[in-house]
Amino acid sequence: QLPAVVGALDTDTVLSGGILSVALLTSAVVIAARFVWVFPSIYFRSFLGRRFRQEGPGPRWQVAFVVSWAGMRGVVSLAAAFGLPLTLDDGGPLPGREAALFITFVVVIVTLVVQGFTLPTVIRRLGVVGQESAADTLAEAGASQAAADAANKRLEELLAESETQVPADVVTRLRKRVDLRALLAWERLGPTGPERRETPQEAYRRLRREMLAVERIVFVDLRDSGDIDDEVLRRVMTELDLEEALISR
Repeated sequence: QLPAVVGALDTDTVLSGGILSVALLTSAVVIAARFVWVFPSIYFRSFLGRRFRQEGPGPRWQVAFVVSWAGMRGVVSLAAAFGLPLTLDDGGPLPGREAALFITFVVVIVTLVVQGFTLPTVIRRLGVVGQESAADTLAEAGASQAAADAANKRLEELLAESETQVPADVVTRLRKRVDLRALLAWERLGPTGPERRETPQEAYRRLRREMLAVERIVFVDLRDSGDIDDEVLRRVMTELDLEEALISR
């Protein structure tokens, strides 16, 4: 639909006639209007009556900011714009209909792209974490620790029952693997605000992904040079994909 709307307006009209500027300005006004509506509706509830005062103070301003920033426009706005009549009562075309459609398209695109793609970053930078999410993370950490303790206890029993000597490096690897799950859960309970730093596991994931990318390039080059065949490449690529999937969890 957008190419047809732009075609009806004429490209020169869009660029030099100020319609694009009006569309961008309208997008900014739409984004700002949600802030003007959300913040007062959250923090001025006490003026609405005793019932709202009894609910306690409102959420942190970071939460209100995220709620305001999450006001993307979409199909409803487009449906309202396309609901404009094509003609007037006398049969003539409705003036400005194409301009209104174009402005609506721009508002939808700007809010979806700018707000939609930046929303995760805004949430992360402001350190907004829901209470249920924090409670779930705490419960997961406690459960993971209990499971790790039970697994380590079972490992000690198996070592005591074993008739053969288990290599020390194997025991160390088993203990590290079972303790890692609990450690990751406890790491997620760390600081979430601007002062938050990269955790050891996040650093491991970031660096390991870069290493996996280099390994893939080497394997492909070896296949292209004839040192390995497609079957070997498929097998090692599957192993690398599985490892990346595991560290991305």
